[in-house]
Amino acid sequence: MKIIEGAQLVRADGRLTRETLIVEGEHILQITPDPPASLLLNREDVEVFSGEGCYLTPGLIDQHFHGGFGFEFNQSSIAEVHRLLEQLPAYGVTAAIPTVMTAPTMDMLTAINTLEEVIHLEKTGICRLLGIHLEGPFLNPDYRGAHPASDLLMCDAPGAMEEMQTMFSPNLRLVTLAPELDPKGEMIRALRERGIAVSAGHSGATHAQTGLAIEQGVRCITHIFNAMAPLHHREPGIIGAGLNDDRVYTELIADGVHLHPETLRTVVRIKEAEKLILISDCLALAGMKEGQSVLFGNQVVTNRQGRAINEEGHLAGSTVFLNECFKNMVRWDILPVGLAAMAASTNPARHLGLDHQLGQLEPGMLADMVLWSAETLEVQATWIGGELVYSRAGTRPLSLPS
Repeated sequence: MKIIEGAQLVRADGRLTRETLIVEGEHILQITPDPPASLLLNREDVEVFSGEGCYLTPGLIDQHFHGGFGFEFNQSSIAEVHRLLEQLPAYGVTAAIPTVMTAPTMDMLTAINTLEEVIHLEKTGICRLLGIHLEGPFLNPDYRGAHPASDLLMCDAPGAMEEMQTMFSPNLRLVTLAPELDPKGEMIRALRERGIAVSAGHSGATHAQTGLAIEQGVRCITHIFNAMAPLHHREPGIIGAGLNDDRVYTELIADGVHLHPETLRTVVRIKEAEKLILISDCLALAGMKEGQSVLFGNQVVTNRQGRAINEEGHLAGSTVFLNECFKNMVRWDILPVGLAAMAASTNPARHLGLDHQLGQLEPGMLADMVLWSAETLEVQATWIGGELVYSRAGTRPLSLPS
Protein backbone atom coordinates (compact mmCIF):
# COMPACT_ATOMS: atom_id res chain seq x y z
CA MET A 1 0.00 0.00 0.00
CA LYS A 2 1.12 3.55 -0.82
CA ILE A 3 -0.40 6.72 0.61
CA ILE A 4 0.04 10.20 -0.87
CA GLU A 5 -1.10 12.85 1.57
CA GLY A 6 -1.18 16.64 1.57
CA ALA A 7 -1.30 17.15 -2.20
CA GLN A 8 -3.96 18.96 -4.20
CA LEU A 9 -5.55 16.21 -6.28
CA VAL A 10 -6.70 16.99 -9.83
CA ARG A 11 -10.00 15.19 -10.38
CA ALA A 12 -11.53 14.07 -13.68
CA ASP A 13 -13.59 17.26 -14.10
CA GLY A 14 -10.62 19.52 -13.41
CA ARG A 15 -11.52 20.26 -9.77
CA LEU A 16 -8.80 20.42 -7.12
CA THR A 17 -9.35 18.61 -3.82
CA ARG A 18 -7.01 18.23 -0.87
CA GLU A 19 -7.47 14.59 0.08
CA THR A 20 -5.46 11.47 0.83
CA LEU A 21 -5.00 9.00 -2.03
CA ILE A 22 -4.35 5.34 -1.34
CA VAL A 23 -2.85 2.88 -3.82
CA GLU A 24 -2.85 -0.87 -3.43
CA GLY A 25 -1.07 -2.93 -6.05
CA GLU A 26 -1.49 -1.34 -9.48
CA HIS A 27 -4.71 0.52 -8.78
CA ILE A 28 -6.05 3.44 -6.81
CA LEU A 29 -7.87 1.92 -3.85
CA GLN A 30 -9.42 4.94 -2.17
CA ILE A 31 -9.54 8.72 -1.97
CA THR A 32 -10.49 9.99 1.46
CA PRO A 33 -10.43 13.17 3.55
CA ASP A 34 -9.08 11.13 6.48
CA PRO A 35 -5.49 11.83 7.59
CA PRO A 36 -2.99 9.06 6.86
CA ALA A 37 -2.43 8.16 10.52
CA SER A 38 -5.86 6.56 10.75
CA LEU A 39 -5.11 4.48 7.66
CA LEU A 40 -1.90 2.96 9.02
CA LEU A 41 -3.56 0.93 11.74
CA ASN A 42 -2.97 -2.81 11.45
CA ARG A 43 -0.84 -2.39 8.32
CA GLU A 44 2.88 -3.02 8.12
CA ASP A 45 3.39 -2.74 4.36
CA VAL A 46 2.67 0.98 3.95
CA GLU A 47 4.70 3.76 2.30
CA VAL A 48 3.61 7.34 2.93
CA PHE A 49 4.58 10.17 0.54
CA SER A 50 4.13 13.84 1.34
CA GLY A 51 2.49 15.89 -1.37
CA GLU A 52 2.64 19.18 0.51
CA GLY A 53 3.12 22.08 -1.87
CA CYS A 54 2.31 19.88 -4.86
CA TYR A 55 -0.38 18.94 -7.31
CA LEU A 56 -1.12 15.26 -7.94
CA THR A 57 -2.44 14.61 -11.45
CA PRO A 58 -3.08 11.57 -13.59
CA GLY A 59 -0.05 10.68 -15.68
CA LEU A 60 0.22 12.58 -18.94
CA ILE A 61 -0.84 10.72 -22.10
CA ASP A 62 0.73 11.85 -25.38
CA GLN A 63 -1.31 10.59 -28.34
CA HIS A 64 0.97 12.22 -30.92
CA PHE A 65 4.74 12.09 -30.65
CA HIS A 66 7.53 10.84 -32.89
CA GLY A 67 10.45 10.30 -30.52
CA GLY A 68 13.08 11.93 -28.35
CA PHE A 69 16.69 11.78 -27.14
CA GLY A 70 17.87 11.08 -30.67
CA PHE A 71 15.47 8.17 -31.26
CA GLU A 72 12.40 8.23 -33.53
CA PHE A 73 9.83 5.55 -34.11
CA ASN A 74 10.20 5.21 -37.88
CA GLN A 75 13.76 3.96 -37.51
CA SER A 76 14.43 2.82 -33.93
CA SER A 77 15.20 -0.67 -32.69
CA ILE A 78 13.39 -2.33 -29.79
CA ALA A 79 16.26 -1.43 -27.44
CA GLU A 80 16.20 2.21 -28.56
CA VAL A 81 12.45 2.48 -28.05
CA HIS A 82 12.89 1.07 -24.54
CA ARG A 83 15.61 3.63 -23.75
CA LEU A 84 13.27 6.42 -24.80
CA LEU A 85 10.33 5.05 -22.80
CA GLU A 86 12.50 4.71 -19.69
CA GLN A 87 13.18 8.45 -19.69
CA LEU A 88 9.66 9.80 -20.29
CA PRO A 89 8.36 9.41 -16.68
CA ALA A 90 10.86 12.12 -15.61
CA TYR A 91 8.77 14.42 -17.81
CA GLY A 92 5.44 13.29 -16.36
CA VAL A 93 4.52 11.16 -19.40
CA THR A 94 3.25 7.76 -18.25
CA ALA A 95 1.53 6.58 -21.45
CA ALA A 96 1.77 7.40 -25.13
CA ILE A 97 0.78 6.52 -28.66
CA PRO A 98 3.99 6.50 -30.74
CA THR A 99 3.50 8.09 -34.14
CA VAL A 100 4.80 6.53 -37.36
CA MET A 101 5.05 9.10 -40.15
CA THR A 102 4.69 8.68 -43.91
CA ALA A 103 7.40 6.54 -45.48
CA PRO A 104 7.64 3.72 -48.04
CA THR A 105 5.14 1.03 -47.09
CA MET A 106 7.76 -1.55 -46.12
CA ASP A 107 9.50 0.98 -43.87
CA MET A 108 6.23 1.83 -42.15
CA LEU A 109 5.51 -1.89 -41.68
CA THR A 110 8.95 -2.42 -40.14
CA ALA A 111 8.33 0.42 -37.68
CA ILE A 112 4.88 -0.96 -36.82
CA ASN A 113 6.29 -4.45 -36.22
CA THR A 114 9.01 -3.05 -33.93
CA LEU A 115 6.42 -1.18 -31.86
CA GLU A 116 4.19 -4.26 -31.71
CA GLU A 117 7.10 -6.23 -30.25
CA VAL A 118 7.72 -3.54 -27.64
CA ILE A 119 4.04 -3.55 -26.68
CA HIS A 120 3.98 -7.33 -26.36
CA LEU A 121 7.06 -7.36 -24.13
CA GLU A 122 5.08 -5.44 -21.45
CA LYS A 123 8.19 -4.24 -19.63
CA THR A 124 7.37 -2.59 -16.29
CA GLY A 125 8.75 0.67 -14.96
CA ILE A 126 8.60 2.51 -18.29
CA CYS A 127 6.09 4.67 -20.12
CA ARG A 128 3.16 2.57 -21.33
CA LEU A 129 2.57 2.17 -25.06
CA LEU A 130 -1.17 2.32 -25.65
CA GLY A 131 -1.08 1.54 -29.35
CA ILE A 132 0.23 2.98 -32.60
CA HIS A 133 -0.65 6.18 -34.47
CA LEU A 134 -0.16 6.34 -38.24
CA GLU A 135 0.21 9.92 -39.48
CA GLY A 136 -0.09 9.20 -43.18
CA PRO A 137 0.33 8.09 -45.88
CA PHE A 138 -3.11 9.48 -46.89
CA LEU A 139 -2.27 13.18 -46.56
CA ASN A 140 -2.81 16.15 -48.88
CA PRO A 141 0.47 16.93 -50.70
CA ASP A 142 -0.23 20.67 -50.38
CA TYR A 143 -0.27 20.39 -46.59
CA ARG A 144 2.21 17.58 -46.09
CA GLY A 145 4.60 19.54 -43.84
CA ALA A 146 7.67 17.36 -43.30
CA HIS A 147 6.08 14.21 -44.77
CA PRO A 148 7.87 13.10 -47.97
CA ALA A 149 5.73 13.82 -51.03
CA SER A 150 6.97 10.73 -52.88
CA ASP A 151 5.42 8.38 -50.31
CA LEU A 152 1.95 9.96 -50.01
CA LEU A 153 -1.06 8.00 -51.29
CA MET A 154 -4.63 8.75 -52.34
CA CYS A 155 -7.34 6.85 -50.46
CA ASP A 156 -9.18 5.98 -53.68
CA ALA A 157 -6.07 5.04 -55.68
CA PRO A 158 -5.96 1.44 -56.98
CA GLY A 159 -4.72 -0.83 -54.23
CA ALA A 160 -4.81 1.88 -51.53
CA MET A 161 -7.27 0.00 -49.31
CA GLU A 162 -5.24 -3.19 -49.62
CA GLU A 163 -2.07 -1.28 -48.73
CA MET A 164 -3.77 0.20 -45.66
CA GLN A 165 -4.97 -3.25 -44.61
CA THR A 166 -1.37 -4.48 -44.46
CA MET A 167 -0.90 -1.92 -41.68
CA PHE A 168 -3.90 -3.08 -39.64
CA SER A 169 -1.75 -4.34 -36.80
CA PRO A 170 -3.41 -5.53 -33.57
CA ASN A 171 -2.49 -2.34 -31.72
CA LEU A 172 -3.22 0.23 -34.40
CA ARG A 173 -5.27 2.77 -32.44
CA LEU A 174 -5.23 6.05 -34.37
CA VAL A 175 -4.85 7.15 -38.01
CA THR A 176 -4.49 10.70 -39.31
CA LEU A 177 -5.73 11.27 -42.86
CA ALA A 178 -6.92 14.11 -45.07
CA PRO A 179 -10.69 13.65 -45.42
CA GLU A 180 -10.86 15.22 -48.90
CA LEU A 181 -8.82 12.25 -50.14
CA ASP A 182 -11.57 9.90 -48.96
CA PRO A 183 -14.71 11.55 -50.39
CA LYS A 184 -16.90 8.44 -50.03
CA GLY A 185 -15.66 7.75 -46.52
CA GLU A 186 -14.63 4.19 -47.36
CA MET A 187 -11.28 4.42 -45.57
CA ILE A 188 -12.81 6.15 -42.55
CA ARG A 189 -15.51 3.50 -42.22
CA ALA A 190 -13.02 0.65 -42.64
CA LEU A 191 -10.91 2.06 -39.81
CA ARG A 192 -13.85 2.77 -37.51
CA GLU A 193 -15.26 -0.74 -38.04
CA ARG A 194 -12.00 -2.06 -36.59
CA GLY A 195 -12.22 0.25 -33.57
CA ILE A 196 -9.46 2.53 -34.86
CA ALA A 197 -9.87 6.26 -34.13
CA VAL A 198 -9.59 8.60 -37.11
CA SER A 199 -8.26 12.15 -36.97
CA ALA A 200 -8.39 14.70 -39.80
CA GLY A 201 -5.15 16.50 -40.59
CA HIS A 202 -2.59 17.58 -43.18
CA SER A 203 -5.64 18.65 -45.08
CA GLY A 204 -7.18 21.26 -47.33
CA ALA A 205 -10.71 20.00 -46.69
CA THR A 206 -13.62 22.40 -47.00
CA HIS A 207 -16.10 22.89 -44.21
CA ALA A 208 -18.56 20.60 -46.02
CA GLN A 209 -15.96 17.88 -46.63
CA THR A 210 -14.90 17.95 -42.99
CA GLY A 211 -18.51 17.85 -41.82
CA LEU A 212 -19.15 14.77 -43.97
CA ALA A 213 -16.02 13.09 -42.55
CA ILE A 214 -17.26 13.79 -39.02
CA GLU A 215 -20.57 12.14 -39.89
CA GLN A 216 -18.56 9.16 -41.18
CA GLY A 217 -16.62 8.82 -37.92
CA VAL A 218 -13.78 11.35 -37.66
CA ARG A 219 -13.56 12.50 -34.03
CA CYS A 220 -10.38 14.58 -33.85
CA ILE A 221 -8.48 17.31 -35.68
CA THR A 222 -4.73 16.71 -35.83
CA HIS A 223 -2.63 19.65 -34.48
CA ILE A 224 -5.27 22.23 -35.39
CA PHE A 225 -4.14 25.22 -37.49
CA ASN A 226 -0.91 23.44 -38.45
CA ALA A 227 -0.56 21.72 -41.84
CA MET A 228 -4.09 22.55 -42.95
CA ALA A 229 -6.04 25.13 -44.96
CA PRO A 230 -6.35 28.38 -42.99
CA LEU A 231 -9.60 29.61 -41.49
CA HIS A 232 -11.32 31.95 -43.96
CA HIS A 233 -14.40 34.06 -43.32
CA ARG A 234 -16.11 32.70 -46.45
CA GLU A 235 -14.78 29.15 -46.18
CA PRO A 236 -14.23 28.11 -42.54
CA GLY A 237 -12.82 24.79 -43.74
CA ILE A 238 -11.47 22.06 -41.52
CA ILE A 239 -10.60 24.51 -38.72
CA GLY A 240 -14.08 25.98 -38.50
CA ALA A 241 -15.72 22.55 -38.67
CA GLY A 242 -13.47 21.17 -35.96
CA LEU A 243 -13.90 24.07 -33.58
CA ASN A 244 -17.68 24.24 -33.88
CA ASP A 245 -18.60 20.55 -33.71
CA ASP A 246 -18.90 19.36 -30.11
CA ARG A 247 -18.28 15.74 -31.15
CA VAL A 248 -14.73 16.53 -32.21
CA TYR A 249 -11.54 16.79 -30.16
CA THR A 250 -8.84 19.24 -31.20
CA GLU A 251 -5.12 18.57 -30.78
CA LEU A 252 -3.08 21.56 -29.60
CA ILE A 253 0.72 21.92 -29.66
CA ALA A 254 1.32 24.44 -26.86
CA ASP A 255 5.08 24.74 -27.32
CA GLY A 256 5.05 28.47 -28.07
CA VAL A 257 6.13 27.79 -31.65
CA HIS A 258 3.27 26.05 -33.44
CA LEU A 259 0.52 28.23 -31.97
CA HIS A 260 0.68 31.75 -30.58
CA PRO A 261 -0.59 31.88 -26.98
CA GLU A 262 -3.47 34.11 -28.10
CA THR A 263 -4.48 31.51 -30.69
CA LEU A 264 -4.54 28.92 -27.91
CA ARG A 265 -6.64 31.30 -25.83
CA THR A 266 -9.08 31.71 -28.73
CA VAL A 267 -9.47 27.94 -29.11
CA VAL A 268 -10.11 27.58 -25.37
CA ARG A 269 -12.82 30.26 -25.56
CA ILE A 270 -14.55 28.39 -28.40
CA LYS A 271 -14.02 24.74 -27.54
CA GLU A 272 -15.28 23.09 -24.38
CA ALA A 273 -12.47 21.95 -22.08
CA GLU A 274 -13.52 18.30 -22.41
CA LYS A 275 -12.60 18.34 -26.11
CA LEU A 276 -9.08 19.81 -25.90
CA ILE A 277 -6.12 17.45 -26.26
CA LEU A 278 -2.59 18.66 -25.61
CA ILE A 279 0.07 16.87 -27.65
CA SER A 280 3.81 17.34 -28.04
CA ASP A 281 4.29 16.22 -31.69
CA CYS A 282 7.93 16.04 -30.59
CA LEU A 283 10.69 14.62 -32.74
CA ALA A 284 13.91 12.86 -31.82
CA LEU A 285 15.22 16.41 -31.15
CA ALA A 286 13.30 16.53 -27.86
CA GLY A 287 15.78 16.18 -25.04
CA MET A 288 18.66 17.23 -27.32
CA LYS A 289 20.61 20.48 -27.39
CA GLU A 290 20.24 23.60 -29.51
CA GLY A 291 21.89 23.17 -32.90
CA GLN A 292 21.75 19.38 -32.95
CA SER A 293 20.24 17.57 -35.92
CA VAL A 294 18.42 14.29 -36.61
CA LEU A 295 17.02 12.52 -39.66
CA PHE A 296 13.23 12.83 -39.97
CA GLY A 297 11.25 11.97 -43.09
CA ASN A 298 14.53 11.32 -44.93
CA GLN A 299 15.56 14.93 -44.31
CA VAL A 300 17.91 16.49 -41.80
CA VAL A 301 15.96 18.40 -39.13
CA THR A 302 17.79 20.82 -36.85
CA ASN A 303 16.91 22.43 -33.53
CA ARG A 304 17.12 26.13 -34.30
CA GLN A 305 16.21 28.17 -31.22
CA GLY A 306 13.60 25.65 -30.12
CA ARG A 307 12.19 25.13 -33.60
CA ALA A 308 12.55 21.85 -35.51
CA ILE A 309 13.38 23.04 -39.05
CA ASN A 310 13.89 20.68 -41.99
CA GLU A 311 16.02 21.17 -45.12
CA GLU A 312 13.10 22.85 -46.92
CA GLY A 313 12.81 25.40 -44.12
CA HIS A 314 9.51 23.96 -42.86
CA LEU A 315 8.53 23.45 -39.25
CA ALA A 316 8.71 19.68 -38.77
CA GLY A 317 7.38 19.05 -35.27
CA SER A 318 8.32 20.19 -31.79
CA THR A 319 11.43 19.93 -29.64
CA VAL A 320 9.70 19.57 -26.24
CA PHE A 321 7.91 16.83 -24.36
CA LEU A 322 4.28 17.06 -23.29
CA ASN A 323 5.08 18.39 -19.81
CA GLU A 324 6.23 21.70 -21.34
CA CYS A 325 2.93 22.08 -23.20
CA PHE A 326 1.03 21.37 -19.96
CA LYS A 327 3.12 23.90 -18.07
CA ASN A 328 2.78 26.55 -20.78
CA MET A 329 -1.02 26.43 -20.69
CA VAL A 330 -0.88 27.16 -16.96
CA ARG A 331 1.98 29.71 -17.07
CA TRP A 332 0.29 31.70 -19.82
CA ASP A 333 -2.93 31.75 -17.78
CA ILE A 334 -4.86 30.02 -20.57
CA LEU A 335 -6.10 27.07 -18.50
CA PRO A 336 -6.04 26.44 -14.75
CA VAL A 337 -3.88 23.51 -13.72
CA GLY A 338 -6.87 21.16 -13.37
CA LEU A 339 -8.16 21.74 -16.89
CA ALA A 340 -4.65 21.69 -18.36
CA ALA A 341 -4.12 18.27 -16.76
CA MET A 342 -7.47 17.14 -18.16
CA ALA A 343 -6.35 18.16 -21.66
CA ALA A 344 -3.07 16.28 -21.27
CA SER A 345 -4.45 13.11 -19.67
CA THR A 346 -8.19 12.65 -19.17
CA ASN A 347 -9.25 13.79 -22.64
CA PRO A 348 -6.80 11.69 -24.68
CA ALA A 349 -7.82 8.67 -22.59
CA ARG A 350 -11.47 9.36 -23.43
CA HIS A 351 -10.74 9.95 -27.11
CA LEU A 352 -8.91 6.63 -27.34
CA GLY A 353 -11.55 4.70 -25.38
CA LEU A 354 -9.20 4.02 -22.47
CA ASP A 355 -10.88 6.14 -19.80
CA HIS A 356 -12.03 3.03 -17.92
CA GLN A 357 -8.37 2.50 -16.94
CA LEU A 358 -6.41 5.72 -17.37
CA GLY A 359 -6.59 9.49 -17.16
CA GLN A 360 -8.38 9.89 -13.83
CA LEU A 361 -7.56 9.85 -10.14
CA GLU A 362 -10.48 7.68 -9.09
CA PRO A 363 -10.81 4.37 -7.20
CA GLY A 364 -10.30 1.39 -9.49
CA MET A 365 -8.18 3.27 -12.04
CA LEU A 366 -4.59 2.31 -12.76
CA ALA A 367 -2.30 4.28 -10.45
CA ASP A 368 -0.46 6.25 -13.14
CA MET A 369 0.18 9.53 -11.32
CA VAL A 370 2.50 12.53 -11.28
CA LEU A 371 3.39 14.81 -8.38
CA TRP A 372 4.22 18.37 -9.53
CA SER A 373 5.64 21.28 -7.59
CA ALA A 374 2.80 23.81 -7.27
CA GLU A 375 5.36 26.61 -7.52
CA THR A 376 7.41 25.52 -10.54
CA LEU A 377 5.32 22.74 -12.13
CA GLU A 378 8.43 20.56 -12.18
CA VAL A 379 7.91 16.82 -11.82
CA GLN A 380 8.66 15.62 -8.29
CA ALA A 381 7.62 11.96 -8.63
CA THR A 382 5.96 9.65 -11.12
CA TRP A 383 4.17 6.36 -10.49
CA ILE A 384 3.13 3.87 -13.18
CA GLY A 385 0.81 1.12 -12.06
CA GLY A 386 1.53 2.07 -8.45
CA GLU A 387 5.31 1.69 -8.91
CA LEU A 388 7.49 4.71 -8.20
CA VAL A 389 9.45 5.00 -11.46
CA TYR A 390 10.88 8.50 -11.08
CA SER A 391 11.70 10.65 -8.08
CA ARG A 392 13.54 13.94 -7.68
CA ALA A 393 15.90 14.24 -4.74
CA GLY A 394 13.90 14.42 -1.52
CA THR A 395 10.75 12.77 -2.84
CA ARG A 396 10.88 9.55 -0.86
CA PRO A 397 8.50 7.66 1.42
CA LEU A 398 8.13 9.29 4.83
CA SER A 399 7.34 6.01 6.58
CA LEU A 400 8.76 2.69 5.51
CA PRO A 401 7.99 -0.75 6.94
CA SER A 402 10.10 -1.32 10.06
